[in-house]
Amino acid sequence: MTLLWRSLITSTLFFIFFCPNVTARQTPAKREVVGIALSGGGALGIAHVGVLRYLEEQRIPIDVIAGTSMGGLLGGLYATGHSVDDLERIVRTADWDDLLRSTPRFEDVSVSEKQEWNAKYSGIVCSSGPKPSSQRPSPTP
Repeated sequence: MTLLWRSLITSTLFFIFFCPNVTARQTPAKREVVGIALSGGGALGIAHVGVLRYLEEQRIPIDVIAGTSMGGLLGGLYATGHSVDDLERIVRTADWDDLLRSTPRFEDVSVSEKQEWNAKYSGIVCSSGPKPSSQRPSPTP
């Protein structure tokens, strides 16, 4: 090694080992990380709004949030900046019959799915193309 590299390495090692106060920063005391897990289920998920409100009233910061099903929806909204009042308003004004239905509304089903259902259950086939030549009316003289 050249003299320049040797002196550079020596001075760096001296600086690291014998001057620790210069390189170390004074870090403030760290607080504990607070994480919550919100469970699923319609009524249980809605009850989490009250838990989030209590934590805010007690000034307990939430660093990490996770949830399943309804708890995941509320946790995601809260994590993206919605306030507890916003969450409560969403829960109170939601159309729960529509949100928790097991099948989609007829208006929300795509045209191809409606055609498939019609073909399967009614025996009527809907097509948007031209009629086959055998079904075209013959021109009258």
